Amino acid sequence: FWIAEKDLGIYDAMNKGINAASGFWINFMNAGDCFYDSKVLYKVFNNSVYDKIDILYGNHQVIYPNKKIKLSKPGKLDNLWKGSQFSHQATFVNVDYHKRYKFNLCKKIAGDFDFFYNAWEKNIKFKKLDFTIAQIESGGLSDVKRIDCILEFWSISKKNNYTNCFFILRIIKEIAKEIIKNFITCSSYASLITRRSSEPISNAYSTI
Repeated sequence: FWIAEKDLGIYDAMNKGINAASGFWINFMNAGDCFYDSKVLYKVFNNSVYDKIDILYGNHQVIYPNKKIKLSKPGKLDNLWKGSQFSHQATFVNVDYHKRYKFNLCKKIAGDFDFFYNAWEKNIKFKKLDFTIAQIESGGLSDVKRIDCILEFWSISKKNNYTNCFFILRIIKEIAKEIIKNFITCSSYASLITRRSSEPISNAYSTI
């Protein structure tokens, strides 16, 4: 089954997928992402009974543009207020639960975090799987728009002085990283220009 039509964004498209789902569990993969290997589904569901469990989550592997590979394990659920603790692609959600609670279309970047955070707040049962589920490419929307993503995390999490200070410091850290990155890039470019301008210019003469 597939459908191609206009939507209101990534989470509207995912909600359409939820509406069409007819099985017991649902997983979302973005372009460039895939299951870690061909045995993942077997490992997750063979001889496994998940009574009263609504969300399964596990490890994921990240592939960077420079071909560097990093294995990322989930953080603690108690730290969900800080932001995502696992990859959306490395989760399976009970279809009945997802049909009742779809993605919030008001969230443009962190709609998946909003879904998982609110499930955690409702004391929905999560189960951690101790193996790698997904292989994902870096450079997604939440990677590219880091500060916007953090601001959405902040808007979703419960507010108090501690969480406010945490997110303010996190934003300052991201701004500092961006400034340093831009400075290094500009310095490298300036160094290259200086080096090239100092090279002797050779002239070629031809005799007729």
